[in-house]
Amino acid sequence: MQPLPHPLRFRAEWPVAQEFEHRLQELSEHGALVPKAAHEQAMQALTRAHAVRGVSVKSMDLRAFGVQAMQTLAWGQWRMHGSKVYMLTPALRDAFAHSDVSEVRVDDLDFPHTSLYIGFDPQDDLCLDLGWPVDGAYVLYAPGVSMRIVLTSRAPQGVPWFDRVGDTYDLRISAQHFGLDMEAAIDAALADDLNDLRQAHAKMVAQGSTVPGALQANQTMIDIHLRTRDTLRRVMSLVANTLCYLSAYPEDQQTQWLEGAPARLVEQSQSGPPTQVRRARSKLWALGHTRVTRIGMAFEPEATQGASKHPHWRRGHWRMQAHGPAHSLRKLLWIHPVRVNRAGMEEPDIIRVDVPRPTTSP
Repeated sequence: MQPLPHPLRFRAEWPVAQEFEHRLQELSEHGALVPKAAHEQAMQALTRAHAVRGVSVKSMDLRAFGVQAMQTLAWGQWRMHGSKVYMLTPALRDAFAHSDVSEVRVDDLDFPHTSLYIGFDPQDDLCLDLGWPVDGAYVLYAPGVSMRIVLTSRAPQGVPWFDRVGDTYDLRISAQHFGLDMEAAIDAALADDLNDLRQAHAKMVAQGSTVPGALQANQTMIDIHLRTRDTLRRVMSLVANTLCYLSAYPEDQQTQWLEGAPARLVEQSQSGPPTQVRRARSKLWALGHTRVTRIGMAFEPEATQGASKHPHWRRGHWRMQAHGPAHSLRKLLWIHPVRVNRAGMEEPDIIRVDVPRPTTSP
């Protein structure tokens, strides 16, 4: 059976998940689901989860608790705003690793949802500080305010939930950077993070921090940021490429339930009276199942045939293409990367996405 994407792993393995989801639903029903209230509920749920194992939050490493809170909040926002999961095919992920987003701005994107999760097969060359491979990201978009990209990673088997704090990152691209190209916006947001950490460090040194471990936690975050900056840029670029693809090629999607979902409930979730559909989907979620939308199916069969033993890539890029009357309109277009063999000839089976083949969602 294929590994579960992070949202389902979080629900199954983090004891805070179900209580937090319940509290968020109550807030939503009373029209009180605002960021401050969600943050308070996350802190309370985490505090209770640690208390169950006999640990006081006051005795915890500040960075560890902060990372747990960040993941909990990201998951909660995803859950309360559509629970959409997109999974990249391996071929599409590989192509995005060789594709630039330096001609596209955040403002050029057409977000299919304000909160979504993007998952992909983990790779050994995309690991953060603990060496755990990154396998996806939550994208949380607030129009005119910010876009957050919260990375997730796949911990080794047997690592308990409260020790899974090393390999994640929360990048906030503020609205002031939306007019920059995506690569510049990512760099600017990373620079903002590092600057904030250094300013906080200088303030604690100057005033004398009274919080045990605060100065050390801050310095640790600075060190990790500097060590992993290149990897962060590459993963964020992969996410940005995916957002471009979702905007430009919405036809290349196929939605299905993950392997193992009860067939009868799946059938009920897809047709019938609205009440039956909602009830079936609720039962499937309670059993740990959700729908995922795979993107990149249109060209996946071509990606593994006849490649040379030592190919290299000619990088691709995204651009806003002029079209329409007097070229007054713009549309997002992918000039795809090209795999080239040792003789310098383009391989006949390279990935092409000029016109993705439409797929039908079940």
